[in-house]
Amino acid sequence: MAQAPYMACVFRATKPEQREVYSFGLRDRLLPFRVPLRPNDADVSLHLQPLVDRCFEMGRYWMLNYSQSLQPPLPAPDAAWMDRLLRECGLRR
Repeated sequence: MAQAPYMACVFRATKPEQREVYSFGLRDRLLPFRVPLRPNDADVSLHLQPLVDRCFEMGRYWMLNYSQSLQPPLPAPDAAWMDRLLRECGLRR
């Protein structure tokens, strides 16, 4: 399995020994993934990115002080990406 900072794991009650793993990186928007319901029902598509976006807006995370470095720090390529993104959004000078 590939290394990724974030993963979602889904399993079906009818096949508990099997797992579906969805991985994504820090820079990725969350893609929808399939979630099983009852054994005879079709999977539904779960879209988490709109929920994350809404939590950011409603949780007032945009009001935090983004000038401080993260602890522990991100790997250099991700830190540079994050710095650019925060500057573009006006959250860092």
